[in-house]
Amino acid sequence: MTKRILVLSIAILVITALAAGSVALAWFTTSASYRDIIVTTGVIEAEADLYYYEDFDHDGVLDEVNGQEVLIPIVSPNIYDIKPGDIYYYRLDVLNAGSIDCDLSVYFDGIPLLARDVLTVESLVRDDSEQEIIGAGTSGQRQSLTVDLEFAAVNGLEGTKYDQNPPQKQCSIYFKIKFELLEDLKLLLPSVFGEAEDLNDYQNIDLSEMKIVVNLTQAAS
Repeated sequence: MTKRILVLSIAILVITALAAGSVALAWFTTSASYRDIIVTTGVIEAEADLYYYEDFDHDGVLDEVNGQEVLIPIVSPNIYDIKPGDIYYYRLDVLNAGSIDCDLSVYFDGIPLLARDVLTVESLVRDDSEQEIIGAGTSGQRQSLTVDLEFAAVNGLEGTKYDQNPPQKQCSIYFKIKFELLEDLKLLLPSVFGEAEDLNDYQNIDLSEMKIVVNLTQAAS
């Protein structure tokens, strides 16, 4: 069964957990008219599916079966026993299933302090035709995996709630998480690793609380 991700707040609509099954949370605005000011009714509703690309030894070379990459639906970023040099590849499909146009932001939460020094993320975003949305990802740059790091942003995702044939997704975020090698960390974070001789203090990082946050907010008119 496809796993859905969904969450909501009024000022900021946030998906804080990857929930099993199909889940729908919506924000309903009130409808009223005050002279020349009209408040319209709208629904914000998101659907998201997370997948993991199988790579048994996490060397960055994806496993294949019959010439095809193996894509596994998951409900959390299932990273265990990560070590220097390991790479994890993912795809996150997102659909604005509500009735109003929204802006999308995707970032991480629950990142332990030690992981923020040694883990990086790199991403690109494609539309439903698999064309890259330039500037929506990290633009080929590795970024430290910090809390609230926005690694995908798409403006103006159209609402699909009243479409007769709504798409399964509107965009896909392809991203990889890497435990950087010491020689690369010396260049990325010289103030932290410039004099370091090993990464022993960063072994056995617990990432069980790490979450992917999918944030939809109403797009400006």
